[in-house]
Order: sequence, then structure tokens, then C-alpha cells
Amino acid sequence: MAPRLTISAMYQIKRGCGYPPTDVIVKLKTLGLFKNRSQRRDRPENYNGHRFRIVEKDYFPYSSWVKVGQPKGGLGPEVRLQDSLGTRMINTVATYLNFTYIVREPVDGQWGLESEAGKWTGIVGTLQREDADLSLDLTITPKRTQVIQFTKTYIDESVVLLSSKPRPLPEYLSLIRPFEC
Repeated sequence: MAPRLTISAMYQIKRGCGYPPTDVIVKLKTLGLFKNRSQRRDRPENYNGHRFRIVEKDYFPYSSWVKVGQPKGGLGPEVRLQDSLGTRMINTVATYLNFTYIVREPVDGQWGLESEAGKWTGIVGTLQREDADLSLDLTITPKRTQVIQFTKTYIDESVVLLSSKPRPLPEYLSLIRPFEC
């Protein structure tokens, strides 16, 4: 089974931050982006309009889409991408590498959970069965790395806790406010 990649590997090329790291080059070779290590970053493989199959879940602001088709042949419905981080990235990379793509939602609408039989659901399952070539946004977990290949992450989202702004004290407490610590 050929490794399946997320789009961030291709994004490494377009970012203009120097030659991609070695592990990214190895992953890109599986898609044929580089014929050898000495090939320059500004001369990527031309895909000659090859049509990649992308599986994606609506998750704004990283990806956003609307359904435009019905499920067929065990695949999820076709979707049309709307403006989002993933859409901008895939459009830029598609132009740069000369390929087209079709985006579908996973049949069950899930990210991907492992069953007892070792089969996966959702996006991960679609990639595992090779019904799609790549996904734009998927969280890396140790179990998922056993069945699909990930690239370096391009989004590092930290967790932030928020609370509402405290309300002002009632006016009847205004006499004691100056004495608060």
C-alpha cells in the first residue's frame, strides 16, 4: 500500500522557507514530487493535470465546503470548497504543481476511529482503503500513524481557557471599593 499524505508536505515546497526537511522529501518522493535529492525546490514534478482525490470534513476556519453531489460507489458526497486556510493552500499548491482535485466528505462524516478488527472509519478509513489520496487537515495520533503517513504539521493550535469579563460591583458597594485589596 502506498503511503497517503496530508497536503502540508506539498505546502512545504511553496512556503519558500528553503529546501524541505529530509523526512518531508522522503514523503514527497512517494508522490513523485522530487526525482532525486539534488533537484531544486523551484523545479517540482509536473502532474500534468492529474486529478487527486481529497477527503475532507467541514471544520472552519481550516476547511469549509458545501455539498454539491450525492454519495456514490461507497464514497461520500462531492463537496465544493469555500474560502478557508485549506482551500487557499490546496489551490496554491495545485496551481504550482499543475494538478486538479475532487473533494469528498467521508461517508460516515467522522474523523476516524479504529474498530476492533483494525479497520478505520471516517477520513482515516477512506485513506486506509485508498479511496482518497490525501486529506487537508487531520490530527496526528500514534494509532493513526500506523495506517497513514503524516507530514510535518503546519498548524500548531494551543488550548486557551476563556472566561467572561467580571461585572462591575453594584453601586451600593461603592463606599467600600476604595478599601479592597
